[in-house]
Amino acid sequence: DQAASAIEETLDSLIRDGNQDDLIASGGLLLFAYATIRGPRAIPRESSMLRNPQLAFFETAVDSSMAVSLGLTSYISFHHWTKHPIGPVLICGGGEPRHALDQLVLAWESNDRQLLEEALGPDSKAPLSRLLSSQNWEEFRARLWRGPSEGIAVGYRFVSAPVRWSLPALTFADRSDTSKFPFPNTKTPELNTEFTSASGKLCGEYTVRFSRAGSGLPRFLINDTNIDGILGVISSCAALP
Repeated sequence: DQAASAIEETLDSLIRDGNQDDLIASGGLLLFAYATIRGPRAIPRESSMLRNPQLAFFETAVDSSMAVSLGLTSYISFHHWTKHPIGPVLICGGGEPRHALDQLVLAWESNDRQLLEEALGPDSKAPLSRLLSSQNWEEFRARLWRGPSEGIAVGYRFVSAPVRWSLPALTFADRSDTSKFPFPNTKTPELNTEFTSASGKLCGEYTVRFSRAGSGLPRFLINDTNIDGILGVISSCAALP
């Protein structure tokens, strides 16, 4: 508790002074330590930071700390100031299924068709094209979307995934230790996924199908034929407070 209080004072000082350089350099790790210590008790402070447009540059780090507080694999928020792509966590570590699902969730929250399609593999693109052959994008989205236009967040946890994939993006664990966190060898993982509302309440389950794309550094895409099914679950969760 003493450490958490010191972190609160430091974060408040950094935010009050508006020093982006210091926040970028150390704020993410401070938030992660704070979330690790406080757990769900960190959520009010983290939520207030997400609602602060002056901290738009820090949104990805706050999202990651929310995932830690709620015991999730990932947490993705959207406000009108949210920047694309979804931030440095995606850019630096795009080789796990979470990054494709993060992109899909953010794209659907923000009504960004291009960003959404870039997260899809061929088994998802084909049924989406068929759906859009009989209705336009606005009609397709209106049929599924029930959430607000901003101030949205959806979380999820991989229930049946290898530990490396199920851990939140920020962790004190040394991911380079492949004896503890080996790279899963599957190219087409099917991961049982629990989705949550912004408050962390369980609101849906779905087995998400992925496929590994390209050669060299791994990259995964959503490769699920029931694309409107997964988007429907995300929509239901986004509609909850």
